[in-house]
Amino acid sequence: MAFPSAGRRETIARLALPGIVTDLRRMRRFARDHRVRLRGPGGYRRFRAACRFGLDLLPPGALAGHILDAGANEGQFAGALLGVAPAARVTAFEPEPGTAARLRARFGSREGVAIHELALGRGAGTAELHVTGNTVFASLHRPLGGLTTQYPRGADLTGTVPVPVAALDDVVAGPVSLLKIDVQGGERDVLAGARRVLSETAAVLLEVTFVPHYEDEATFGELHALLLAASFRLHALGEGRRSAGTGELLWADACYVRAPASA
Repeated sequence: MAFPSAGRRETIARLALPGIVTDLRRMRRFARDHRVRLRGPGGYRRFRAACRFGLDLLPPGALAGHILDAGANEGQFAGALLGVAPAARVTAFEPEPGTAARLRARFGSREGVAIHELALGRGAGTAELHVTGNTVFASLHRPLGGLTTQYPRGADLTGTVPVPVAALDDVVAGPVSLLKIDVQGGERDVLAGARRVLSETAAVLLEVTFVPHYEDEATFGELHALLLAASFRLHALGEGRRSAGTGELLWADACYVRAPASA
């Protein structure tokens, strides 16, 4: 392997410095707003992991209290969250049996973390989960044919498996500091089964899409309207991911916070 020359390394460092300085300022603000400690070894790495999952979009105080992780997968979001807020109380939901087993292996013995092997929807029942090569794409909604074009690594459908479904209102009680939703097109049904929980929730962090990914999925416009009707307002929108082929915006993390009561 050929290493860059000293001059090249100096140029790379000079160009990277403004971004690092900006990141450090953001990290200090994040630590102050959420009253978490990020100084010392690994602090910057933990902050960057938190940013990858949209935690930098949250309003101050959202990491304190009860946090719901709908669509927990193997605990990627929970891991980033607990990396910056180790005392957080987390209730996680993951329906795919193998994935839920890996989630339990990672966090099942951790104090303050509860894990439910089920999907969230409008009410109690059973549904077919569409399983994909990479389980982050698994959904109660069938993936559209073009999904593998936009996400060639693991978006292919490998089969279906029956999973239990429950309404969030029937599983947890408020108050809730943060409801995180990443359920690949099923957000509409999660919200429909969480009317009471939503009324006791301070912030919602969810993945919204701008191009179709799944059959009968909830669109950004629909979710925005539903959350406005539930007395939330859009607080922040992440940078999101763009198509490598067309440049169009595919998805982004959106943070909604409870709107102040009108006078």
